[in-house]
Amino acid sequence: MTSNTLLKVNELSCQRGDKQLFSDITFSVHEEQCWHIIGSNGSGKTSMLRQIAGLLDGGQKPQSDAVQWLSHTTDPEASPAPCFAYLGHSDGLKPELTALENLEFYNGFYSTTYAYETAQRSSSVDLDEYLHRVGILDCADLLTKSLSFGQRRRLSLARVLLSQQPVWMLDEPLTGIDVRGRELFISLFEEHLRTQGAILLTHHQGLADSRLSPYLQELVIASATNNAMSMDAS
Repeated sequence: MTSNTLLKVNELSCQRGDKQLFSDITFSVHEEQCWHIIGSNGSGKTSMLRQIAGLLDGGQKPQSDAVQWLSHTTDPEASPAPCFAYLGHSDGLKPELTALENLEFYNGFYSTTYAYETAQRSSSVDLDEYLHRVGILDCADLLTKSLSFGQRRRLSLARVLLSQQPVWMLDEPLTGIDVRGRELFISLFEEHLRTQGAILLTHHQGLADSRLSPYLQELVIASATNNAMSMDAS
């Protein structure tokens, strides 16, 4: 069965000051694909994710038609809308709220923000279940600022799960977490991919030996002085 295309990137380029980070990046993201973005420090991996997400500093946006989302809303007259959840180096959490209150905040935000049809949700969504899935249900009533780094990363992943968006954009999601946390994250990534989701992620280590290997695509950004780019379907 042919999988649906969720996102097309066409001749994407990024410049920081006088330095060209990358140029002419072209690829398509389909359901059940995990795109592993690989490159040396400073090659533009994070900038690429943020540019696709429309989050570059200074309000910079990709050139016209460089990023095309192909999801559809329930409104036949509406244009395809972005359908992603983003997890960057910053966890995006509110430190003065408890873990559960953070999910309550994001549940309200997602309910009014996303047009994609899978984001339709009821007020009775079980937020405890999301905390349970990432292994921190016992932290529900703890202030986020009191959580360990690993616990905050788990809470951030719960936020991504809660979004119910088909495309996850994850910048170094496995950095700084222990072996058990890594196994949990990989398991949840695999579950998302198995259910017609897609993932774009950066990670400094290889993923070919993980359970993600059946879904894995590699996008290699060469050094800043050589913007050649290769793609491998693993």
